[in-house]
Amino acid sequence: MVFLIGTENFHKAMKIYFERFAWGNTELKDLMDVFQESLGELSQEHPALDITRWNSDWLGTPGTNTISLNWTSGESKGVFT
Repeated sequence: MVFLIGTENFHKAMKIYFERFAWGNTELKDLMDVFQESLGELSQEHPALDITRWNSDWLGTPGTNTISLNWTSGESKGVFT
């Protein structure tokens, strides 16, 4: 999560989370909502910053990640999927 949203936003989110839910019970959704909230408008800049999707992809999907590279011979770049 730190890598995805950055150290500053992570610290900001954790501060909000612990202040908001001090001495109470929470669910994972509460933490994910605070992460999304801490990103503010930044979350609209790239689909990777969609915390709901990140939660589903990383925490809700069993198994290991698969990364593949699609490229065409003679071109200097490819696309990771």
